[in-house]
Amino acid sequence: MDFVYPAIVVASLISGFMAKLIIDNRRNSKPQILSPAQLSDMGLENCRHELRTIFTIRSLKKRIKKADILLEELNTEKSTWEKRIAEAQSGADHTRAKIQDVMDSYASLPSEGQQTNKFYMDAGPELRNLKVHGSQLSSGLNQLQFIDDQILFLQQVSTGNDKLRTIDNMIEKSSALRPIDLKMNEFIDSSNSTLQMSTKVMQGVENYWASKPSVQGEE
Repeated sequence: MDFVYPAIVVASLISGFMAKLIIDNRRNSKPQILSPAQLSDMGLENCRHELRTIFTIRSLKKRIKKADILLEELNTEKSTWEKRIAEAQSGADHTRAKIQDVMDSYASLPSEGQQTNKFYMDAGPELRNLKVHGSQLSSGLNQLQFIDDQILFLQQVSTGNDKLRTIDNMIEKSSALRPIDLKMNEFIDSSNSTLQMSTKVMQGVENYWASKPSVQGEE
């Protein structure tokens, strides 16, 4: 009995070691699968599984055909997001015009209380709408950029490039487009700043009402 437990422990260690060897061997036998680091370098984190494994398709003809199918799907998805972004932009422009109309009408009101009341009642809902449209724009642009990165990758595959050539081209593309990406980030940051300012305005109006409960009586 004294030898039973050590034998079990040794057997378990051997089984675990063998399992690790099998897993490592399977990983090493599929070097054409894109690693997390490679995907990150190309801006393709969390991309479709088909993109990660596309170079495991040994037949060049079949790999190109697969890339073309995925490109068609992504271009359809891109069109959908472009439409959503255009609608959000149109909604934001329309909402800003409404807010401007409210602000332009302030001059005709004689007292601060009446101005605050008009802003709170008329512009408040529009500011909330502007925040929604801004969030839609920000998330939509990010999603569109992600789709474009996948399209650029698949275009490389569709031309017949191998894994290493595709990675090199994609990394060079990332460096070349960095100024464009930064401009997009500036646009998103600007939109977010506007939304934050709008939130602060709303908080200021609410604080004004809380500190001056008699304002309503000025009308």
